[in-house]
Amino acid sequence: MAFFTQIQLHSPIFAARTGRLQRDRIRPIVRRLLVTTDGTAAKDSESHLLPRLYVGPLPESPGSLSQYLSDALDSAGKVSSSMAKKGTTLLLSSDQSHYVTNVMRMIGPGSKKGRWSYQGQQPCIRIFDGNTEWVALLDLLSDLGGVPGKKRPRRQEYTVVAQCLSLLRSKTSSNHQMQAVENDSVTSLLPILCFAPPKKKERFQWILEKSTELGMDAWLLLSTDRTEAARTSARDYPRKGQAYVLEATEQCERLCLPQHLSLFGSGEDDQDVNDANFNDIDNPATSTNSLTSLWDLLDHLSNDQNNQQVSVLICRERSPESTPILQALQRIQSQVSTEKDEQTAIGSPMHHCCMVFVGPEGGWSPAEEDTFDRLCDENSMFWSVSLGGNVLRTDTAAVAAIAAFSFHSDQHQ
Repeated sequence: MAFFTQIQLHSPIFAARTGRLQRDRIRPIVRRLLVTTDGTAAKDSESHLLPRLYVGPLPESPGSLSQYLSDALDSAGKVSSSMAKKGTTLLLSSDQSHYVTNVMRMIGPGSKKGRWSYQGQQPCIRIFDGNTEWVALLDLLSDLGGVPGKKRPRRQEYTVVAQCLSLLRSKTSSNHQMQAVENDSVTSLLPILCFAPPKKKERFQWILEKSTELGMDAWLLLSTDRTEAARTSARDYPRKGQAYVLEATEQCERLCLPQHLSLFGSGEDDQDVNDANFNDIDNPATSTNSLTSLWDLLDHLSNDQNNQQVSVLICRERSPESTPILQALQRIQSQVSTEKDEQTAIGSPMHHCCMVFVGPEGGWSPAEEDTFDRLCDENSMFWSVSLGGNVLRTDTAAVAAIAAFSFHSDQHQ
């Protein structure tokens, strides 16, 4: 025994091989120990190891802010239908089919057999559509790799379908991630992140990824007096941002996809929009397909009488009248809870939208600061909030603000 121990300690190759053997032998034993009498633990221990794919609708353009706010109030307490049901077969997109066949090698030639199993069936994957999440069985429908008269590509492309097997979880209302499910008497504060995109693509990606993981419900891109986003890439923000948000949603185990918003929806026919030339490529700061003008947004929020269930939190690190953001959220929570008891039936859930304004890399301009001071004095829906004593970058401030919402939501669940 001493000789074996000495060889194992002084031979890294031998130690590595024996370590893999011990791991392979112990893993099935641990899985059997996790199984309970009703099989619940066994089901969870298998399903959480499976990759996730979003199979719900993907909007091609930003949605309207007014429509979003209306849906947020109307959907409170309602149960929406899901496109995925037990036994339903869903066709995966070309990118998703490429992911499961050529990237993860879950199905098709060269696939890793026995790794993606669920209750004896394989290969399986988790799919979700914003309302429900399922374990689905993958099946190869066809091979699209061969093109007559042309050389066969290096990687074959397949068409893959997924059949829903078992429901993992669902939620009571669509479109919103942060809501009180267990305690329906608590009013949900839905964070809408409104920020000026930074100049570097990596920082823009980091904002959307981390904010999605922390519970951002929607996002809106602002054009301010000091926005430094490149004009040539302004139209790429929605497409790239949607990809960043989708990937983060699949990774962080949330059910719904944060919605991209603009002041005016792309499909709306509004004379003011046409007069303002919002689709002018030389002026992407006011384009409905890229950025939303801060001045137009403030004018819309302050003059629209339908925005009663909306609060606007403006991050201002140098304002002496700024309230710490957690303290502001606590006050807003108390106000909306009081209004709920007076206007709605006790016990019925309600949503309250909170728009968080994060300034550009150069900070708010003096004209914008003066406007914020006037709005905070005249209208109770506007709040000046602070994220601490230090001056933060745009990406740090955005993520810190959404993290405050996540902490506040956990305290009131």
